[in-house]
Amino acid sequence: TNANGCDSVVTVVVETLLPTDSTINLAACQGESADYLGTPVPAGTQQDFTFTNANGCDSVVTVVVGTLLPTDSTLQVQACAGTDYLYEGTAIPAGGSANFTFFNANGCDSVVTIEVEAVEALETNIALSACEGASIDYNGTELQAGQDTVFTFQSAAGCDSLVFVEVEPAEPNFTTINLEACTGTTIDFEGQSLSPGDSLQLELTNSEGCDSVVLVQVEELSAPMPTATTAPSCPEGSTGALVIQDSSQQPLTFTLQGFPTQSDPAFSDLSAGEYSLTVTNTSNGCTATLMATVEALPPLQAELDIQPGNCETPSTTVDAVVLSGTESELSYNWSNGESGPMAQFDTAGTYQLTLSNACEVLTLNFNVTAPRVDEAALLYLPTAFSPNEDGNNDTFRAYPAPGLEWQSFKLMVFDRWGNQLLESTDPALGWNGVFKGTLMNTGLYVYHLKGQVFYCGQELEVEREGGVMLVR
Repeated sequence: TNANGCDSVVTVVVETLLPTDSTINLAACQGESADYLGTPVPAGTQQDFTFTNANGCDSVVTVVVGTLLPTDSTLQVQACAGTDYLYEGTAIPAGGSANFTFFNANGCDSVVTIEVEAVEALETNIALSACEGASIDYNGTELQAGQDTVFTFQSAAGCDSLVFVEVEPAEPNFTTINLEACTGTTIDFEGQSLSPGDSLQLELTNSEGCDSVVLVQVEELSAPMPTATTAPSCPEGSTGALVIQDSSQQPLTFTLQGFPTQSDPAFSDLSAGEYSLTVTNTSNGCTATLMATVEALPPLQAELDIQPGNCETPSTTVDAVVLSGTESELSYNWSNGESGPMAQFDTAGTYQLTLSNACEVLTLNFNVTAPRVDEAALLYLPTAFSPNEDGNNDTFRAYPAPGLEWQSFKLMVFDRWGNQLLESTDPALGWNGVFKGTLMNTGLYVYHLKGQVFYCGQELEVEREGGVMLVR
């Protein structure tokens, strides 16, 4: 009943308190126990202990005891044969062993095994040499040639070390040195210059310090003996050639400046100039050098000999005279179609000769002029005529030079007052002193002649005027 006198219900809940379990890990040396609350627990086992916890319930503590193993080790040492090795105050003879027990860091027993190796004395053989009758120093001791000596030392292990030293007599030696040198060269040996075929005997000291006789012989190696034949080059271009001859019958290579080394002795496409040539004997490496000159062909030069024609022989003859330049493949090409060294031209004008050879082309221009004509000599016009029919100078007419051909002709005659008395277009006809059937009186008359003629291979304009006396 509560304070108010009413019913009051109280529910009681009972909670379960669980026991407390735990584990404790301990360790003990092998064969021993660990103490837990006064109870010994052997190494390698476990044991449960029951207690009342803070809640009043049972509490189980499991004690697990691990096993601590002992630490075992082996120490290998050396001692000279017949002696002892001292360890922790205990002498152990060489070749024997002993066990020592200690506590390790865990407090357990630890066994250390000491094994002592017996170190035998070292024996070493040393062979030396000395010149006959001389000595050699070993470790501060002079030893004679042929003498055997035993030395005792202490090795790194502190044991005896025996060194057997044998000094052998070193005999003087005789050596032949064969050298090689190319023909025409020398070789240096010990500061002396030797030529092929020379021999030299020297007394030297060999590597052991003894007298040594050295015979040096120099063998002669065959060097090339080349000669060169050249072919000239065009003045403008690279058409020259060079060929090397050598009678050595050895395998050779040829190097010309500016060209790669080759086995062919011929070089082509060379410009004019001087060349350095190296010939190498590939069997022994000997070389020979020579200079060769590729000449330049003279430039193509020519002149023309022009022989003008005359009225009897109007053709002009032109002769090409070559002054310099190779005549190889020389050709003539005249502009009138002729192809020899001489050509003829019948007509005046400007012509051309193209002259060419294997190297170059030369062009010559020239003029052909017509033969000179004396125009005064083309025609003869008399200054007087007598038309009296005596057969002598009865007609006034133009008398042409031999070979003159009229292309056109016109002759007119006038009296002093300008009256035209005659006009003729026929060169063969003249004036007979008659005008319209009337005989003209003695006196001076005027004429005018004009025409075209072909003479001496050329066409000419002709014009004459003057006076003619008619005589009765």
